[in-house]
Amino acid sequence: MIEHLDPLASDPLAQRLEQMEIAIPRAPHLAVLTSSPRRRPSVRAWRGASLAVGAAAVAVLTVTAAVYPGGLVGLTQDALKAAGLSQEQVAPLTGSAANAYLKVSVTGGYADQVSTVLFVSVDETCNPSAPGCGIGAPYLSDQFESRYEIIGGEGIGVGAYPIFFQPLAGAAIHGARLTLHFPNGKNELVIPLAGTLAPGRAHELALPTSIVDSKMDVTYEVKDLLYSGSYLQVHTRLGGRLQNVIVQYPPSGQMVRGESWPGVFLIDPSGHWEIPLASLRPTVTDRVQDETRIFSIAKPGTYRVVVATSGDHNAVPGSGWKVLAEWTVQVS
Repeated sequence: MIEHLDPLASDPLAQRLEQMEIAIPRAPHLAVLTSSPRRRPSVRAWRGASLAVGAAAVAVLTVTAAVYPGGLVGLTQDALKAAGLSQEQVAPLTGSAANAYLKVSVTGGYADQVSTVLFVSVDETCNPSAPGCGIGAPYLSDQFESRYEIIGGEGIGVGAYPIFFQPLAGAAIHGARLTLHFPNGKNELVIPLAGTLAPGRAHELALPTSIVDSKMDVTYEVKDLLYSGSYLQVHTRLGGRLQNVIVQYPPSGQMVRGESWPGVFLIDPSGHWEIPLASLRPTVTDRVQDETRIFSIAKPGTYRVVVATSGDHNAVPGSGWKVLAEWTVQVS
């Protein structure tokens, strides 16, 4: 019997994320790309890269606090749109570092009580199949030694692109001096950032009433709504016999059947379905689906939060999806 070395192989959330098909914002177009765009690695690829024990020698890191070429004006509208921000909202938080495998540059940053966002250019400078070339999940640290995990976003070889991290906490809310960490095989690329970042404030919104589907034996709840002026944080909880609302499907070309769990989306005043930019604090079992998602909010207004599923696991969320629960939320 072969022992399974992946500690998350049997974890239901990891399995669910492995199967998910997510609509990814269009990569920004730059005049020059140092490498061709690639899709973000799967959850298992991130884990494998961060746990890899390659034979690569420790490389000397070259770190600078120089402004990324083009500075804030170098940010494309596509990159800003992917973050749900305007150029005026982005602070000149800068730094860069490189080793034999990886080059990372930071162009700017934004923070509020919902999320911390960095615009990061990531380029692999090695053969992706070579030992030690894998990239682990990046994270932030501040001057108080607090650590902030990645919660969404990332682009490789596409220029400056947003990465979302957990919101700043503790004494850092008065001004954080941040360091970006990129695990890379046995190494870790460390990028101290010039400048400070202080998060803007957010406020809680009134919560809608829970919805009980007695036929399916599932209860839908909105546990928390936090609005920062740029982002809406939506904390939902589904409880009960979740197998009644999980859609089963046969993956293309596979004998093993798959499943599609309910998603949570935001519908703006014009009727457009928004997918979350980031998510955090998930708890998923066969009886509970408790997750917090972050959406971009262009302006205050009347929005709808929906829980929906689709029989087509490759479909982009929209009006063709089956809505299981819906709430109207006044964002102001």
